[in-house]
Amino acid sequence: MYCVVMAFTPGPNNLMVTSSGLTHGVRRTVPLILGVLAGFCVLTAIAAVGIGALLLADPRAALALRVLGAGYMLWMAWKLWRSRPTLEVETRPPLRAWHGAVLQLVNPKAWMMAVAAISIYVAPAADFVLTLVAVTATIEGFSLVAMLTWAGFGAGLRAALGAPGRVRRVNQAMAVLAALTGAMIFFWEPTG
Repeated sequence: MYCVVMAFTPGPNNLMVTSSGLTHGVRRTVPLILGVLAGFCVLTAIAAVGIGALLLADPRAALALRVLGAGYMLWMAWKLWRSRPTLEVETRPPLRAWHGAVLQLVNPKAWMMAVAAISIYVAPAADFVLTLVAVTATIEGFSLVAMLTWAGFGAGLRAALGAPGRVRRVNQAMAVLAALTGAMIFFWEPTG
């Protein structure tokens, strides 16, 4: 249930892949999705060695995480706002795998998901490494399905919208949501 809720609910990753699906189609969004998954693996490893909890506990590190996360989301919002989609799949390159990977390192939702998974499911286990691999693989599997679903939703919107101007307005709405997410990230305070 934890994986379903965390993977399928809206957040920076799902917002990004939905917009990419709308603008570029599912197939061209796959590298971005793979980057998100790779970045989350790195993030989980960081959390597993305790650095994640330290980052979230240190007010200066938490502020830096918020500033970087908000800045990255605002940069993505700017890119979405400026996009000029057509009804055809965009020929310009979509966001790359590294965009998705970097987002994980500044995404408070991803940090909270990784730290919570480690502290709830992995830390109490007798076989730490095996449990870490199993929990990470489970989260990654659910996340892959969720992001493919969100990218498919975005691609399906293209046909439903029927005009390039409407697609652009949806991308601009996504840009506003990304900017609001950036603002929420900046003002997010870790609870502890």
